Amino acid sequence: MNSSVGGRAHDAQQWLGGTGPRACPTSPIRSSSTEAGLSGVVPGPTDIIRGFEIVQEPGVSRQTLQNAIEAYKLPWEALPTDSLKDPDVWKTLFHVGQLKGQALVRNITRLARIGAFTDMVFAREYADRLADEEMIRRTRLHPINFLNAVVVHQEGQVPRGQRGPFNYYSGSRTKDWTTVPVIVDALNEGFHKAFKYIEPANKRTLIGLDVSGSMSGLAVGLDLSCSQVTAAMSMSIAKTEPFHQIMGFASTFRDLGISSSMDLSSVMRKISGLTFGSTDCSLPMLWAKENKIEVDTFLVMTDNETWAGKVHPHVALRDYRQKMGIDAKLVVVGITATDFTIADPTDRGMMDCVGADSNLPKVISEFSAGRI
Repeated sequence: MNSSVGGRAHDAQQWLGGTGPRACPTSPIRSSSTEAGLSGVVPGPTDIIRGFEIVQEPGVSRQTLQNAIEAYKLPWEALPTDSLKDPDVWKTLFHVGQLKGQALVRNITRLARIGAFTDMVFAREYADRLADEEMIRRTRLHPINFLNAVVVHQEGQVPRGQRGPFNYYSGSRTKDWTTVPVIVDALNEGFHKAFKYIEPANKRTLIGLDVSGSMSGLAVGLDLSCSQVTAAMSMSIAKTEPFHQIMGFASTFRDLGISSSMDLSSVMRKISGLTFGSTDCSLPMLWAKENKIEVDTFLVMTDNETWAGKVHPHVALRDYRQKMGIDAKLVVVGITATDFTIADPTDRGMMDCVGADSNLPKVISEFSAGRI
């Protein structure tokens, strides 16, 4: 750091620590927006850089950190790693509005681990923000964000590097924090509220869920099993798409009896442990053709098992299009992200998705609606 920058940082640190003159060394932009933070100040880019320099100074005090967060609206990523073990630092971040959306949900485990939620007032405030419907709408949190967070908070994390072949993990999850009931309740509430803000494709959608025993493996990018992901996805579609049917498949194809009025535990009971044969991803198209079901989009969700059976899925889709006169689309999701391909890469109406995260439902909806 050159002397001029170091000098400015030192002067600013004196002010932030309460030892210098009570005049901010920066010139932030004033704003009347409540989203600007408690002080209504929106720092410019150079102000944020200056704030970063201050908090990265060796031996920076907690008070200086908290004052810098408030003055410069610093995100948690800008803070020294050691400071992120301090619950009071996180409370400051929360109160100036730097924890919202995915940052709010993803840091629950970290805050629980360092004991931040032993402060019952803070735990209640945090829970209220998790269930804040306007925050959910504005940040576009998906039910899968809440589902992943509540499973981890209650059951623990899958140790890194412990996933076996095809993402299976048979050991125990690790958990070194205490589950906080008000956080669990807020996550469950947020899970259900988030369904309201998923944009539907408004297409006739037939969902084929792999319900074979291999779906107990873990999804890539989430601490959820493949069956939990498909349960959340099927609920998402049932609650948002006006025209849908949800079926289960392995070597046969059957109605799972999933409706929009069901809760997650009911859906999980419907799809878990139904081991009836190997995996044939062409069954949704074959069944729809045989029964003359009009479908705009076929969605097939499996783990990594994509056995084609007697007819390859892309051939089954082509035959369906020809018989029904509908330019139907096909989306295949391989949740465990192994090497696979089902869709014909030359066909713009087919798409393979590898892995699963909270962006997956939007990608599927946009593709189905023809917006991408």
